[in-house]
Amino acid sequence: MASLSSILGKIDSSSSGFNEQNLEKGKIFTWSITHDKSTNFCSGVHWRFPAAGRAVIEVWGAAGSGGKMCCCGAGLPGNPGAYAKKEIFVDTDTYVCMKVGASCGNASSLCMRGCSQGTCMYVCSPNGLLSGGIGTSQCICICAEGGMGGANYCNCSSANYDPINRFAGCNYFVTNNTGCGVVCNNGTTHNWLPTAYGGDTNWSPSEDPANTGRFSCLEVGHCNMCCYDCYRATIVVPPGIWGDSEQKIQHYYACNDWKSNRQQGFDDYFAKINSMSRSPVMGHPFWYCANSINYCGCYEYQGCHTVVSHAIPGYGGMTCTSVRDHGGRGGHGAIKIRFIRD
Repeated sequence: MASLSSILGKIDSSSSGFNEQNLEKGKIFTWSITHDKSTNFCSGVHWRFPAAGRAVIEVWGAAGSGGKMCCCGAGLPGNPGAYAKKEIFVDTDTYVCMKVGASCGNASSLCMRGCSQGTCMYVCSPNGLLSGGIGTSQCICICAEGGMGGANYCNCSSANYDPINRFAGCNYFVTNNTGCGVVCNNGTTHNWLPTAYGGDTNWSPSEDPANTGRFSCLEVGHCNMCCYDCYRATIVVPPGIWGDSEQKIQHYYACNDWKSNRQQGFDDYFAKINSMSRSPVMGHPFWYCANSINYCGCYEYQGCHTVVSHAIPGYGGMTCTSVRDHGGRGGHGAIKIRFIRD
């Protein structure tokens, strides 16, 4: 009988077809936030690069959060924050300090929470290596502003109430077709679109040459919010999360009994986010049918804690009569450094 060592010795890894050739080089360092406090590493902490080499730096602003509502409605998801990417040359004297932005955690703010914080990184090279070669001391800033939160308005004041006109009355951009249409998380009043600067690439929802829309939207399916027609939300996620360009995911709210299945929107939101991974491990968090172990926007904490990764906009929330929803908190900002040693 052949031994395991003799069998393994006959395997030629160069011709087996399993020799990986496309792995990124370097070592990755990341910073984000675990709770609602912004992380300011400039308060006495300067991080230095471990050796000479190159660094690819990515910076994300915090994403917008969903808003609170206490009567029938489906809220807009938050908008993405901006994104910057830059490649520099470094040595052991090159140091960084940073402020990582937090998403809005004020879950009790009715209708809309405001805008999330930006993320900034300060890089300084005493030997002036950042752009290559040796020169005078050089410092740069790389920043990405945070995204605007999504609004949620009461849409059940009468049987014939028009949710499209409700958002239009608050100066959001809409398309209207007799009560049905699309509401975009941008307008003449709530018009914050973040920008990025300092990078070789600076991505912003306000800079969209293709005019395809880099902010979140909500498709309204019926003129009466209390009916059980499907509503669909589109969420924009900035570059660097799932590839080099921005990505859009679409999730559905309740498509049958609105009140009994009001958590369906959150379930589908999670399922669509997880499906974007090359190696998804679940559709959404494990829920019980009983014991209240499922999504419940009635509690403020549901809108306070962060349940998505960095830079992903928060869930818009869905409410029924006399049942409130605090929406979902957006992902915090983050900084990623891929260091390639010389």
